[in-house]
Amino acid sequence: MDGEPCAAAAPPVPRCICSPCWISGHGRYDIRRLQAVTCTGPLALDFPHATQALRIRRRRFNQSTGRWSTVTVYAITNLTAAQASPADLADWLRGHWAIEALHHIRDTTYAEDASCLRTGNAPRAMATLRR
Repeated sequence: MDGEPCAAAAPPVPRCICSPCWISGHGRYDIRRLQAVTCTGPLALDFPHATQALRIRRRRFNQSTGRWSTVTVYAITNLTAAQASPADLADWLRGHWAIEALHHIRDTTYAEDASCLRTGNAPRAMATLRR
């Protein structure tokens, strides 16, 4: 560029849930905080249709050990900020993991993933019988 200084884009300001989500149960306390940033224009990601990038940080205090642990997870979504606020995204993510926990229980108890039944009504019929 002919001697013209490049204007650096200001870093994105993530939208954050104002108050973290505190969950207690199973002898531990969980603190979850979700941050979302819109990824369009100069901040576009190399993922088709990605509109928002998310950072979910989970801090867990285990009462039996007296120790804290931290897990950070990153995600992307094609929902715009108008379609899904950080609070909505946090609720949907928690709901997703509740479903995954159910699937994990069904797979470890009934070995559903190891089943060879794949066609017709057989998979649904066997899942009903296993309940």
